[in-house]
Amino acid sequence: MLPRGAMLGRLPLVAQRLGARGVAAEGVPGLQCSAKTNVGKLAGALSARLREGAKTTLDSVGPAATYTAIKSIMVAEDYCSQEAQGKVLAVRPEMVKLDPRTAPSGRETQTVAFRLHVALADPLPELDQELTYMSADTNPGLAARLLVRVVEDKGVVPLACMGDKSCGIALRAIMITEEFLGRNNKLGTKALAFHAKKDTFQQGSEERVRILFQCGLVPGSLYK
Repeated sequence: MLPRGAMLGRLPLVAQRLGARGVAAEGVPGLQCSAKTNVGKLAGALSARLREGAKTTLDSVGPAATYTAIKSIMVAEDYCSQEAQGKVLAVRPEMVKLDPRTAPSGRETQTVAFRLHVALADPLPELDQELTYMSADTNPGLAARLLVRVVEDKGVVPLACMGDKSCGIALRAIMITEEFLGRNNKLGTKALAFHAKKDTFQQGSEERVRILFQCGLVPGSLYK
């Protein structure tokens, strides 16, 4: 068993289980995020939908766009903090196939995107736990095996990410963890989600910033 504080980097491959988990229901409105999307404007649109009680999703393609989406979610939480009454934004990641695009040559291309389901939820407990560090080289399947054990034992698990690629790996690991929990009959009517926040830490003489994902089970009804 790997220690919880260990860096999960450059690990041997396990079965590559990750794939599209289904296409979102037709007619459900969603927000789009690219690498060049203005974080503040997207956060404003997201917080407006949350105030209205609407089911909210963000679609992003590629690590840079997904990183921008996560930053927008953190800013949106600040925007709606007064109305939230102590609640936080809990995010459930999913992978979906977007509508095919037709190139000028007539060839259709299929794109897979992250779809981040965002909802107001009660804060997840923060226990005295070591961080699990996610890197760009982390194997998400192997990481998920560790996360399953921690979630089953403690109920929550904190992940630390630095950069867009490590955040994308963390999202994949969270999705696979949810699948494993379902197979172990530990999910029930709940979903595995995360709350994202910035964390400043000291590394030698340098101050650095990372993103922490506090992962845990929330009511699945939040996203239905």
